[in-house]
Amino acid sequence: MESRLARVAVTILAGIFCGSCGVEVAEDESGGAFDEVPVENSDESSDELVSAWTGNQLRVGYTGTTGDEIFGKGPTYSGGQWSSSEPIYRVVLGRIDPDDLPEKMQIAKDKGILIVLNMAGSRNLWTHAKTVNGRTCLMYDVNLYRQRIDEYIGVPGLKEALAARRVIIYVVDEPQIDDFCDSITPTEANQMGLYTKQKFPGAITLIRMGAETLTNGFAGQGPLGPNFWSGIDYGYGLYKGWMKQKFGKTAAQFFPEEKKRMAALNLGMVMGLNNLNHGDWACWDYKNDGSSWGRVRGQNQADNGGVPCSQGTDGEINWLASPGFMREAVDAAAADPDSPFLVMWTHIYPNSNDQEFKQYEIRSDYVSALKYMINKGKQRPKFNGWRPAK
Repeated sequence: MESRLARVAVTILAGIFCGSCGVEVAEDESGGAFDEVPVENSDESSDELVSAWTGNQLRVGYTGTTGDEIFGKGPTYSGGQWSSSEPIYRVVLGRIDPDDLPEKMQIAKDKGILIVLNMAGSRNLWTHAKTVNGRTCLMYDVNLYRQRIDEYIGVPGLKEALAARRVIIYVVDEPQIDDFCDSITPTEANQMGLYTKQKFPGAITLIRMGAETLTNGFAGQGPLGPNFWSGIDYGYGLYKGWMKQKFGKTAAQFFPEEKKRMAALNLGMVMGLNNLNHGDWACWDYKNDGSSWGRVRGQNQADNGGVPCSQGTDGEINWLASPGFMREAVDAAAADPDSPFLVMWTHIYPNSNDQEFKQYEIRSDYVSALKYMINKGKQRPKFNGWRPAK
């Protein structure tokens, strides 16, 4: 059986960055000075317009979800469990080509779908591979990154969608990870947000990073002050199921605590789950046959498939999230009045390397759990609204 650890994981969500790419930036507590650049003018957002479209709903969806099937134009899930006119998710995260964006923004507006737009797209398109001490590093190219952002200048309807909070901008995906070999510093990650805001004033920006790293820093820079992240509006509160077994921490406990840590950095928080790896360790009917009892190996494990509970975990922490875990997480998330959405990694899109997990995403117990999550989000009693953009 082929080891998934030997493959290169490809995901629409991916966006990774490295630093020192020929740009000298003066650092300060606000995350670095920034040179003036031409900007895309934007009308001020209307509180009434934002409120009317957003309502109290906690939107729920997956990353990797910007293809036609998500917007009700392509293949539907098997068994007629989703109709072609009904959006599968209420939030989608990924890159949409600038030429395709006007049409998809209109569809998303009509169907009540929030677009979290990864303008930069795949990390491979704004980095250069370089061998450093015998390992391959993805080295950030600031000019390539900015070119990717600039492609969206002048897209019809984008200014209005950003102002109405029907679209927000996903700045970068985990710039601290080893793939970048410390080539992206916190200052450079913040500069990505500042550049985006210079081009699209008033836009909401998101970075996929938790409060601990946002506070302590990375790539040799840190700790970081409460006003450092001047180009970022929201961080990513990722609940991992193993926190329950290791620390006795449930989602209902973690999300409020992480939100406080984000607030100390002058950041809001969106909620995240890694459904392919970070379920809890509880056993469940993993075959959905009414009699099985065990777990399903996570995407990070070398092998695929289910494991009977009697075999134990063998010290492995990466397990597929169960439908019960998904329900538990959204129950906790919907109790929060400040987070705009909950997003999971990842939808198994057509060219995903993880097709073996498609069977779960479309299986009746998972479809039922996702519908529960969507409906629970719709029933949230209160949303305090988006934070003011920096």
